[in-house]
Amino acid sequence: MLATPTNLQLLINVRNQGGDVMQENITANVSEDTITLEFMRLDGVFVSQLVDFTNEVEAMKLIIPGEEELGQTGHQTLCFLTHAAQADFIAPDAMAKLRQKNPGTIRVAEEDKGWRQTTASAWAGRAARLLSAAAARHCGAAPDRAMLRAADLARWAPRPGACSHLTYTTPQITAPPKLMPSLL
Repeated sequence: MLATPTNLQLLINVRNQGGDVMQENITANVSEDTITLEFMRLDGVFVSQLVDFTNEVEAMKLIIPGEEELGQTGHQTLCFLTHAAQADFIAPDAMAKLRQKNPGTIRVAEEDKGWRQTTASAWAGRAARLLSAAAARHCGAAPDRAMLRAADLARWAPRPGACSHLTYTTPQITAPPKLMPSLL
């Protein structure tokens, strides 16, 4: 009897617009219906994006190192939850079937989709668990720094059991709590 793996991983070498080569790690979890993309930016910021297809939730996690010149040690973790439009992503079952003939090849994007700017105006708090168990685990290192957009709250509020928790845990704030001064 063969066991089917639930996590399949793809490592891709990517050349960015500045000509620098970075390695991206894409993981498809078929059993949880999620995709995770991870990479390290040149400035040392680790970016991890999880898309939960079942719950239509995207979780963007940033791990930002402290600035030694300012006497900052350690790092801080921020997480942003947004509604995921499924048409913008490749489904985990399709991703799991992808293979690379030449894994060492440096890839260049065929299309530049530009920047996506969003304003996270609400604190997610415990609501992350109600929206997506996978996103809550993904953002577990940043429970007090998980933010979401007010527009997405309106989209998610009709979910059973979500209304009271979403309204209760979303105070309006201008910056996530306890940010390092250099990042404000």
